[in-house]
Amino acid sequence: MHGGKGRCEDRQEIVHGGEGYLKYSLIVSDFDGTLVPSDDPTLSDEVIETIDEIRKLGVKFTIATGRKFTSIYPYLKKLKINLPVILFNGAKIVDPSDGKIIHEKHFDKRTARILLSKFGTIPAVFFFDEMVFYTVFTKEIENYFKHDGIRIHHMLDDEIVEHHELTKIMIIGRKEISSAYDTLEDMEVTYFTSEKDYLEILPTDTDKGEALKVLCKHLGLKLHEVISMGDSENDDQMIESSGLGIRIDEHADALRILRNVIRSSI
Repeated sequence: MHGGKGRCEDRQEIVHGGEGYLKYSLIVSDFDGTLVPSDDPTLSDEVIETIDEIRKLGVKFTIATGRKFTSIYPYLKKLKINLPVILFNGAKIVDPSDGKIIHEKHFDKRTARILLSKFGTIPAVFFFDEMVFYTVFTKEIENYFKHDGIRIHHMLDDEIVEHHELTKIMIIGRKEISSAYDTLEDMEVTYFTSEKDYLEILPTDTDKGEALKVLCKHLGLKLHEVISMGDSENDDQMIESSGLGIRIDEHADALRILRNVIRSSI
């Protein structure tokens, strides 16, 4: 399991420089709980306008999310993001301008079969890239699908593992998460919480921090040129890897910090 809070800061002046020079070239932000409240995925006009102002200053902006591409895409359009985005908490990077896959990781077949045998009968969601399968249809899983705009999903079939690549598993429910930790302890996988009722399981050495390294290399940037921000454990590795990492306590903090980027450049 990847752990640790990383080097997190929350201060007024987060971008430094003078005479038009900005120290940081790229902002990478978590989405749910950071750019939008955890319980209401509505993107405000204020956030859209603030990000647009940041881009006008020459600072790039993109998103690192646990969502799949089709779930985050409507928001990418509203935010006019055409840089590659980090998906599945680091398991995939896609360029929304042309759909090109920059990076992706999956579980090997043996591990996928083991995970299916261990978690195939408790409330969980299995992601085979964009295809979504559930094990037991609970109210919590229904709410998750509604929140993330996942309208097409299927009952999990054992055979699906043999024919498709498993990207991510989400265990949903506090009781199920508690018991899952013991099962995962000796497995070669990455796992962390993304919300209080969500435990996410990914291929080994997969997280937003590792994906950020790939993204920076693709964009020709160094990690010290990046500001990253997020609100949960799944953001910690990204926060730790960045030139400036910021842990958000609540959604309102993100907008204040983004405004500080604008103010510090004047």
